[in-house]
Amino acid sequence: MIRAEDELLVEALSDEARRVAALSAAGQPPPGAWHRLQARRQTVARRAPWRWALAGSLCALVLGLGGWRVAREHAGRPLTYEVAGGAVEDSGYVRADAGRSAHLTFSDGTRIQLAPGAKVSVGAPGAHGARVRVQDGRAHFEVVHRPHAAWTVEAGPYTVEVTGTVFDVRWSGAEEVAEVRLRVGSVRVTGPLLTEHATLRPGQSLIARLAARELRIEDERPAAPALPETRAAAPSPAERAEAPAPADQAAAPPAQQAAASATPPIAAPARRPEAKPKRHPRRVALVGPPAPARAPAPWTPRDWSARVASGQASDVLAEAEERGIDAVLAEVDAPALVALADAARYNGRRDLAARVLLAERQRFPDTPGAGSAAFFLGRLADDQGKSTDALDWYRRYLSEQPRGPYASEALGRAMLGVARVSGRASARALAQEYLERFPNGTYLLHARQILSAP
Repeated sequence: MIRAEDELLVEALSDEARRVAALSAAGQPPPGAWHRLQARRQTVARRAPWRWALAGSLCALVLGLGGWRVAREHAGRPLTYEVAGGAVEDSGYVRADAGRSAHLTFSDGTRIQLAPGAKVSVGAPGAHGARVRVQDGRAHFEVVHRPHAAWTVEAGPYTVEVTGTVFDVRWSGAEEVAEVRLRVGSVRVTGPLLTEHATLRPGQSLIARLAARELRIEDERPAAPALPETRAAAPSPAERAEAPAPADQAAAPPAQQAAASATPPIAAPARRPEAKPKRHPRRVALVGPPAPARAPAPWTPRDWSARVASGQASDVLAEAEERGIDAVLAEVDAPALVALADAARYNGRRDLAARVLLAERQRFPDTPGAGSAAFFLGRLADDQGKSTDALDWYRRYLSEQPRGPYASEALGRAMLGVARVSGRASARALAQEYLERFPNGTYLLHARQILSAP
């Protein structure tokens, strides 16, 4: 039968066991708790050994159960993070100040450094990772490699799957440029212009320019040094002495031979006879109707696509306005229209951008460029708050190019548009379609939220 004082001792040991388990699960050293336990043990040192054996067994049992329970709770607990050097907006985005960088430190040791002015959001943090979206700017990631790690980083329509690695991500919505630069480890990138996922190795970079429909993977490893240029060895004095001299030089005096060997003679150009002027027969103009004037050749702009991709959108707009917008829309080819529409969008000229995109669809129907123009017309309407017009353009793009490079973005935006106009219940079919077609897409969380709503 256990006495009352034994019950107090067991209760004290149990309290200390729970405290030690909590400190151990949190990664903190527990010397203070054990010191207090030792002090209490000395106060009852005169008790029988079997009481201490019983107390020790109960202590070990409580410690094991408490530690297992705390560790289990800690293992299923979502990751937390702290922000230093930046501001957390009401919308949940973390933005770095214009003059300095910001840092996000997660509870598992993962660190994210934001370049000045960069903006990210952290969505759905779990026990093994989180979903980070780079809204604008550049971010440096140092993801800790742990079992069952599940980290994803979104940059526009591109998704980077991470297990444990060091890499940089940049996204510019104005330029529609995404960059992924891998430093350590490996990542997989999915998105437009990729037929399947792209696996990067250390030292490689993926650069996608959606406006120009360009995607390339570069290797940043230093190139091998060029081999030194080999020159023919100069003949030795003995070889020069043994070499026979030319016949004309051997017959000349020694002084002339030395001069000839020092400076080779330069032959004077042969004198050509003067050409006599030709006499042309006199031409007599014939009286008759004038020849029909040739139609002027269509005007071809100079490298508009490359100039817009390199940041010279304003120069392209100025050149088009100098030529005349009406003339440009009627003369230039399809790639030039695409570049002009991008230049107008980048400079905030939405009306001009819509006019150019409509001209592209009218002049070049049934082409991939015409389908993409429908998507960008939807985005322009979406930015202006015209949800109904935007939905019409998104649906038109999906019907013309169901597997086009902007299918994921168009379907996600259409899903959100239907939810805004008609409610979440009306968008459930689009949300289900999005999850089936793009299980790792940018609008994954929105689709799940719509499906989970009553």
